[in-house]
Amino acid sequence: MRGLDLVRPDYSSMDYIGRIASGNYRLLPYALEFWIEHCSQYASGGGSLGPDQPLQHHMARLHMKHQDCLHTHGRAIDHVQTQENLRANQIDELIEPFSKMPICALMADVLKLRRLVGEFDGDNSSGMFRLISNPN
Repeated sequence: MRGLDLVRPDYSSMDYIGRIASGNYRLLPYALEFWIEHCSQYASGGGSLGPDQPLQHHMARLHMKHQDCLHTHGRAIDHVQTQENLRANQIDELIEPFSKMPICALMADVLKLRRLVGEFDGDNSSGMFRLISNPN
């Protein structure tokens, strides 16, 4: 949740540096990488995802904060997949337990982005970028 505070347009560079230097974001890279996996482990371990449960409440808050962030930056909210599109595109089994929650679309987008980045993570990607950036 706090990581989304780092994309606020009303902060100056010094505000960002002060916030990061405070240590509040030291686990942010880990959280960004593994939040979906931790949620999935919780669900597969028998954790309750009912509407009155704490995780459901936190996931709803994260979804709303993300939507607010998109709106603040003038981004179209419709680029995030709808629940119907998710079902039609076969939901990744990692996020299946969250398929009835609004956060599922964000989770699917994050997983899709990770896969796209992963395609550029191999040996071939460095050569591709060198060819693109080197006009000779």
